[in-house]
Amino acid sequence: MFSMTNRKTGVDNIFRMLNLIFQEAYLLDRVPVIGKFTMSPTHNLGNLKTNFCFDDYLDLSNQQLLKGGRRQSFSASNWMKEEEFDLAACIPDSVRVLYDDEIVTEKMNQCYDVLIRRDPTFKYVMTSKKYSSGIEIEFPYSKRINQLTDEVLAVLGISRQRAIAAQHYFFSKIDNLKLHDKHDPTTADAGIPLKKSYYACMHVRASIKDRDFAQRIFPFSSSVQQIRSVLANTLGKGAKIYIMSDIHRAAFFDFLKADYQIYRYHDFPALKRLVSGEDGNENDNVMLYMVEKNIMRHATVKILPPHKGPMVYLLNTVYDVYNLKDDPIHQRKMGWNRKIFLSY
Repeated sequence: MFSMTNRKTGVDNIFRMLNLIFQEAYLLDRVPVIGKFTMSPTHNLGNLKTNFCFDDYLDLSNQQLLKGGRRQSFSASNWMKEEEFDLAACIPDSVRVLYDDEIVTEKMNQCYDVLIRRDPTFKYVMTSKKYSSGIEIEFPYSKRINQLTDEVLAVLGISRQRAIAAQHYFFSKIDNLKLHDKHDPTTADAGIPLKKSYYACMHVRASIKDRDFAQRIFPFSSSVQQIRSVLANTLGKGAKIYIMSDIHRAAFFDFLKADYQIYRYHDFPALKRLVSGEDGNENDNVMLYMVEKNIMRHATVKILPPHKGPMVYLLNTVYDVYNLKDDPIHQRKMGWNRKIFLSY
């Protein structure tokens, strides 16, 4: 049994814990019982929300199991929501509350009908490694997140299927994508014209002076000069760029519009409503963040910030982005995972 209702942490950490819970349940041959999670005002645009449901964001019933480097599908449809589970009906001696660094032994697994992990901390991440399972679990995004992603990509003139095809196109560095299976959506749409087939997604973390809400954060930089330099070394003029950022001022990135096609969540009514508080709706910054992560996932060019220290954009996170520039001087072959350090 798992929930995250008392930790003041971000959604990536919370979903990481969920992933580890499912791994542990898989190894112990148990049914995961999943509660809710809370977002503090720090992570939800100033609003406390205590009733987030995991399955609004992730498809918990259709997972990918990675074992020994191989991916395989398996059904976890026997997971339960906590409100559907009658804990009060369980014999007290058959229930055990686990602490963070406690590994479930074979004896414990046999003795207790219910094992409870509430609000695990980072210690649990280290504990999970002691199982030495060699497995990982990936959750697909929920139907709602994919629908919202599709609305954004449609405006950009692409679909998720075509975006994946564009990734294959550039990654393979061939003139036309070779169709191996006409029924496989990831290999559809061969011969995609360059300018119509890719978009970039850039994640910009705010400096303290740019924050909309006062809070302790890493001292990232989001200077105009720095962002211009990164894009000048990455993309040709006129490229489509979706920007995800914790700078919520709608006009903040307007200085890029003379050279690029810039998109932010403000440009999409369905996304803007998620965090605008309109019509009495609670802010759902989790949904916005997950949709933007999905947009990043499908982008051909991914421009990412570091987790700490000076701003470092990973220009070649997946692809040799210099092949995307219009200037012939940039058509030369560059090394993979090249990093540009820009500190001003």
